[in-house]
Amino acid sequence: MVLSAYRPPFEGEICARSCGFMTWLQGLERLNVVGRQRFDEICEQVCQARGWVLADQQVDVPIEGNRHQTVYFSFFEFEERSMVRLHTVIGSTVRIRPERLAFALELNFSLPYGCLAVDKESLVMVDTLLLEEADPVELETSVDFLARTGDQYEAALFAQDQN
Repeated sequence: MVLSAYRPPFEGEICARSCGFMTWLQGLERLNVVGRQRFDEICEQVCQARGWVLADQQVDVPIEGNRHQTVYFSFFEFEERSMVRLHTVIGSTVRIRPERLAFALELNFSLPYGCLAVDKESLVMVDTLLLEEADPVELETSVDFLARTGDQYEAALFAQDQN
């Protein structure tokens, strides 16, 4: 017996059946705007409750020991779904020996959230959320984990607090 997950159609899909493809796209765009607005509201609530500083598409998280870590947001589409990528910079890959970068890949397996990655010449921690399903607990947990863990790696690898 095969069970499939049922997902009720959203407004745009219903329109697509009766009104055509363009109406479906308009419905999808409305959903994305609503999802983004909802995400922004959730982000403001979480930051206010935690004492984090929210700026344009980034959050500055204070860390014990007079340190801080910035978590950045970028929004994108993947397979017709709106997503938000959260990432924090650990440091320059130019200053890390290749053996340590290989070790970072091994660490990925043990991380409960997100992963380590290389973005251009920076070692980063990344997590991705579905915009339409993001909730305050998920966002807070992700931002907190990325900031704290990214700062620990930054302190261990570079000692300085730059990110």
